[in-house]
Amino acid sequence: PRVESIRGVVDLETAGGTLDVQGQYRLVHRGSAPVSEMLISFEPDLELMTLERRDDWKERHDAAGSMGPLGALSGHAGTSPGTWHLVFDPPLAVGETTYLAFALRLAPGGWGRRPTERWLRRNGSFLLGGTGTHEFFQGAQIFPKLGYDAARELRSTRDRQRHGLPPWSPALTPEAFTEGASQVPQPEDRADVDLWIHAASDEVALGPGDLLERTVADGRSRHHYVCKEAIPAMFPIVCGRYEVSLGRAGDVELEVYHAPGHGARVPHILWAIQRSLAYFEAQWGPYPHRVLRVAEAPGGATFACSFPTLMAFAEGMAFTQPKGDGGPIPWDGHEAAHAVDPLLWLVAHEVAHQWWNGQVVAAPALGAELIS
Repeated sequence: PRVESIRGVVDLETAGGTLDVQGQYRLVHRGSAPVSEMLISFEPDLELMTLERRDDWKERHDAAGSMGPLGALSGHAGTSPGTWHLVFDPPLAVGETTYLAFALRLAPGGWGRRPTERWLRRNGSFLLGGTGTHEFFQGAQIFPKLGYDAARELRSTRDRQRHGLPPWSPALTPEAFTEGASQVPQPEDRADVDLWIHAASDEVALGPGDLLERTVADGRSRHHYVCKEAIPAMFPIVCGRYEVSLGRAGDVELEVYHAPGHGARVPHILWAIQRSLAYFEAQWGPYPHRVLRVAEAPGGATFACSFPTLMAFAEGMAFTQPKGDGGPIPWDGHEAAHAVDPLLWLVAHEVAHQWWNGQVVAAPALGAELIS
């Protein structure tokens, strides 16, 4: 079964290091035989509270997007932590549509002691929703995944020897890729998204697509994001005490979210996005969304990444660290033909992913990661 639509509510208590996730998937079985049981995997840090098959969407419980009381926990636990077996009774028929409601919780456990707490911070959280997976973001993924999760395979030669396993190697054939060994999302792993994010009143939460509303009440901020176009089914949820700088590239609204005091390079970032969009649209076609956002990832982060409508840069890569041997590259709003501009390179690379892996996904074969 494939997920074709996602609804969710993510409630973050970053000060206490807890989170609650309620969500629903609309599944369509596009296989060739009925399915009677399906493996569900999730981060072992999280406790699975609800997992139940439904005949339709569970209606929103209130204006803040809540899905109301938790439902049943159907099926049985797997043999490995973070796994569950969902039983379809009657079996899910070929071509049938069904709905899966779920809830997960991260209870207090002491800061920094669990992988998820690497990503959930008092100021500057980076988490992932949806059913996609990637080995780099272990601990950040807070929605359940359907089926086998290859990203959790042991990679270290020492660890594999300890368990009597042969050396790990990536898939080399299209057949092996289709069995789940690739970390590249496949074209069918796409869904429209309707997401609420709840956070502290002084925090800004970012998600995929258009922000329909943001309200603040009772010490909490509530953000409602909708992406009506089907996007790869892994998307970021970013939260922090941000300031925002705005810009525009044609009809596309640009938003850069950064920590207070980290705004000196933001005009350069906005210019780099504008230049990148102009070039890529001329080469590959229109940017397909109304908005493109950049979020500063917190200290300790060492990555830059790009998802539809939302990119994240580690603060030391784009916002605070001088570039070049001679310190910050002078920039006065104009391109210098003789200058090497690493910040432009960084921004352009991530903007390019709005086409490559954001719209066009590589075939499931060797070399897919190179062009995605």
